[in-house]
Amino acid sequence: MILTFMIKAIISDLDGILSDIKARNELGYNPDEIIVVEDNEIGVIAAKSAGLKCVAIPNQYTKNQDFSKADCVLESIGELSKII
Repeated sequence: MILTFMIKAIISDLDGILSDIKARNELGYNPDEIIVVEDNEIGVIAAKSAGLKCVAIPNQYTKNQDFSKADCVLESIGELSKII
């Protein structure tokens, strides 16, 4: 049961990385022109693995996750305008 969960988490993480890379390539922007906004640790890892900047905005369910890989951690979406 634990192994099944771990496999699903790894597949989900890989899908996130591939989605971020695909989006980066299809948008036609340089990676330094893109900022990904995420609310969970796996999303941050996917964005960083794709070579993108990432801002984390944890919510009530994800606030205890590890956001140390994010370039910036904000408390609310309202703070986003201060850094863009």
